[in-house]
Amino acid sequence: MAATEKGVWNLQEVRDKYLQSEWTYDGIKALFGWGTRNYGVLADNKASGPNVTTPQAIPGTTWATIANHGASGSNEGAVRSDGTLWVWGANGIGQLGQNQYSTQLDGASSPIQIGTGTDWSAFALGYGCNTCMATKTDGTLWVWGQNRNGAIGQNQGQSNNTNSYSSPTQMGAGTDWATGEGKISGTNKSQFAIKTDGTLWSWGYNAGGYLAQNDLTSRSSPVQIPGTWSTLMKGGYASQAAINTNGELFTWGYNRYGQLGNNLGHGSGTGSLSSPTQIPGTWSAVANSMENMIGTKTDGTLWGWGFNDNGELGQNNVTRLSSPTQIPGSWATGFPKIGSNGNNSTAIKSDGTLWSWGKNQNGQLGQGNTTSYSSPVQVGTDTSWYALSNGGSEVLAITNT
Repeated sequence: MAATEKGVWNLQEVRDKYLQSEWTYDGIKALFGWGTRNYGVLADNKASGPNVTTPQAIPGTTWATIANHGASGSNEGAVRSDGTLWVWGANGIGQLGQNQYSTQLDGASSPIQIGTGTDWSAFALGYGCNTCMATKTDGTLWVWGQNRNGAIGQNQGQSNNTNSYSSPTQMGAGTDWATGEGKISGTNKSQFAIKTDGTLWSWGYNAGGYLAQNDLTSRSSPVQIPGTWSTLMKGGYASQAAINTNGELFTWGYNRYGQLGNNLGHGSGTGSLSSPTQIPGTWSAVANSMENMIGTKTDGTLWGWGFNDNGELGQNNVTRLSSPTQIPGSWATGFPKIGSNGNNSTAIKSDGTLWSWGKNQNGQLGQGNTTSYSSPVQVGTDTSWYALSNGGSEVLAITNT
């Protein structure tokens, strides 16, 4: 079908036709990485060596979406514009999806394709990058990697010794999982996914109420979280976040550092919440880490809260915050525009420039040095950044040119 044919298409139909090559796109989508080289996460064919302190191109000019990352990373991945899925990094528990473990395939320091399919829609990595999840354009959901505490969702129990999966395995037989970015997210042994009807489902580890079931019982198959939802958090560890269809932000789980943003304070006595609690405002996206969150509102303002000992909340100080505090500037809205990994943050402004702040011991701020900054500093001079993902001590980002 030609792109010039008249008709009314929703955004998902446009994306599906793009991925299925019914429509073409002339733009260049270049992928860059910087920070640590551990496990080959920068995809430059080097599994170790000096850190990279400024953006370095990863081969290819057709990268479409980037991993929804859970930080503390040993893996990375992205979907190309032709709908193929590519991954790289460690493979000790089959997280590269090649039906092999490290004894047969000792990681990959350059991108390798998962299967031959051209129908992948989005990709997510759990915290620690041990459990992977991806959607296809047909509405199916696929999981692989570590299966501790039922993280793979195959109804096999929560034992720490439950077998891992070294190739993608379908989550049930359903074809009603929402496709596109912001619909799936992995955390510390717990997973989340939105269906096409806006229902939100969780499974896996639940010691801190992470599954939002108002209890502490882990599950090895999906259970529904009440409400109608639009966007999941980017990344995460033991505190969770999601935005509903009204633009309202809810958080739950671990709260020791005030990362739930509900003004409960911080410290070991603040405890956890096992059901969603609303954060005031109308929100566009939220990025979660082990100890803090940053989020954009629909008006283009950026906010941070939680742990701040490295200046990762962009306040020009190291004061911890238990409620959202604005980070100056006009910021891009939408899911892939912000990232946080617990000690540094990255975000795209409305003018397409890229900014970073926080800890910089591995050059992950992209400044050509290892100096930490407690307020945003621009990464290079490019004005065409449109998607990013914070790993453990590395950052990946895509430009439009």
